Amino acid sequence: MRQVAEAVGLHPVRLLPGDRVFLVEPGEDVLTAGLRQGIDLRYGCRHGKCTSCKYVVLEGDVVHRGASPYAFSDRELEEGGVLLCSTFARSPLVITPFGGGQATDGFVLIPPEERTARVVSLTPASADLVELRLQPDRPLPYRPGQYAEIAIPGTDERRSYAMTGPPDPSGALAFLVDAGHRRVLDALAAAPDHPVTLLGPFGRLFHRPAARPILMAATGAGIGPLLAILRELRAAGGAPSIRFYYGARPGGIPHGDELAAFATSLPAFEFTAVELPAGGPVGLRLGRIVQRIGREVPDASGHDAYVAGPVALGDALEALLTAKGLPERRFFCERFYAISS
Repeated sequence: MRQVAEAVGLHPVRLLPGDRVFLVEPGEDVLTAGLRQGIDLRYGCRHGKCTSCKYVVLEGDVVHRGASPYAFSDRELEEGGVLLCSTFARSPLVITPFGGGQATDGFVLIPPEERTARVVSLTPASADLVELRLQPDRPLPYRPGQYAEIAIPGTDERRSYAMTGPPDPSGALAFLVDAGHRRVLDALAAAPDHPVTLLGPFGRLFHRPAARPILMAATGAGIGPLLAILRELRAAGGAPSIRFYYGARPGGIPHGDELAAFATSLPAFEFTAVELPAGGPVGLRLGRIVQRIGREVPDASGHDAYVAGPVALGDALEALLTAKGLPERRFFCERFYAISS
């Protein structure tokens, strides 16, 4: 079997512990191959920035493309450290995660699948966000809060955007895109008659059912995955108490009427808009929402937290809320990393 696979350009990868084996296709990174075949690997940004998919190559030959030069210490490199999202097999491999066994939370992985879609519309959602609607050739299975990678027409780039609602029977998908991503929006606007490729789902920011109160926080397009979770809870007809803090400039809140209506459809929902300054260092701008939560949440130990936005926001709120008693395992976050072209 191994000889046949290698003869057609496939390389087997054996994952320890557990001794699970999957095949990597030519030109495919190891992370995508594993997820596609239902292997629940650790990952985060999928662009070589966050180091969540840090593994050790115990046997085999690989090539690296696109990983951050700051991802590893010299010692980790000597031990065979790689980021699976930026690692391509050149032989059969044996790999294991840094720091021990796999980190799973009991939810069955939905393997990512590729879809071909057409652009249905691009419409302003706020002063800072544009709503993108796509119609795939087939429905894409996912959990509300997860994201898909969209191949930008005319480029080799792929950008990650979260679906903003639960799966629709028609397969239609909606996303919120930063209005500042002009080159991405222009490329999508120019492609109404050309297919757009998307791959998903990815991400671990989805609702874990529990009776505990929920804290939500986001800025910018980070509201997208949290909207999907809120819409899922509304459709289910019940939810624990939810406090949602959203940082935005004046005029920057999308779906404002719907957010206000959640207070009726979700019995204990509270939405707080935190006005952010338009300029200045990222840490200073985001400081307002972190400080607001710090003042209004004296004890986080009994909560679950769902956060989406820039890395600085995720890091600051994780430090704040865990210091206030929130267990790390109940801090669910999608950090948005800046991706260079």
